[in-house]
Amino acid sequence: SQAVTFFTTNETVLTALTASFTGMFGLHESTQTVEAMKEGVSQSLEVLAEVGGEIQEAAVRAGYGPTIRADAVKKLVDSVVSFQVKSREIIEEMRVQSTANANEIRQAVEDGKRRMARLAESGEALAAEIT
Repeated sequence: SQAVTFFTTNETVLTALTASFTGMFGLHESTQTVEAMKEGVSQSLEVLAEVGGEIQEAAVRAGYGPTIRADAVKKLVDSVVSFQVKSREIIEEMRVQSTANANEIRQAVEDGKRRMARLAESGEALAAEIT
């Protein structure tokens, strides 16, 4: 009976203690969460510092380093020079062929003129014989 009286009279106090413990537990959980978040942010900042330094270094190397590889330029120069040499050879060959072609055309025209002249002469001779 004394125990029943104790719990009955102190029910409000026990309820308040339960609420207080629940509140303290919630506060503890919130504190742990905030601490974990702070630690996470700190670790993120450390990783950012490490990675950021490497990225910035790579960016500086890319920005101030050589832009074009020398072997690529050499290959281009070799190609241009090779083309010029080949171009000159082709031009010379085409000039020789053009000259030969012009000579053939001139000979054909001259031959045609001679034949036409002979034909005209024979036509005049024929006309003279008829009259």
